[in-house]
Amino acid sequence: MNRNDSGNVRTGGCYCGQVRVSFDGAPQNVVHCHCGQCRRLGGGAFTTWASVRHDALTLEGAGHLLAFEATPNITRRFCRHCGTHVYTDDRRLPGIAGIPAGVLAPGAVITPEGHYYFDDRVPWHRVGDELPRHGGDSGFEPLPMP
Repeated sequence: MNRNDSGNVRTGGCYCGQVRVSFDGAPQNVVHCHCGQCRRLGGGAFTTWASVRHDALTLEGAGHLLAFEATPNITRRFCRHCGTHVYTDDRRLPGIAGIPAGVLAPGAVITPEGHYYFDDRVPWHRVGDELPRHGGDSGFEPLPMP
């Protein structure tokens, strides 16, 4: 079941249905990431991430996942059948899973809180919202709004 208020369950999964994820409650945060790695991962101008505590996350079909060490800190987990990126672990954020928002069911209400690595954004996409923007060397430094 997919409900949309804090304290309720949000669900999702891979394209072929072999792997399912669900979490209870609101994500820790939701961000749009414009870094090159995230753009290549999803093939779009940015990837939207929901950060969820591992102890709130339920994973069904974990045996169908393969792991890819994208960097020394980042491990991405994909369905071995359809290739869907289901979640990511970042060693710098123990206990937190990054779930690409695109794997969540359409009714899973999440609210993005900002843009990160905004200096790395592609020139062909116009960002039309008023969410805070972050960039600089770290990707997390506050940027002035236009």
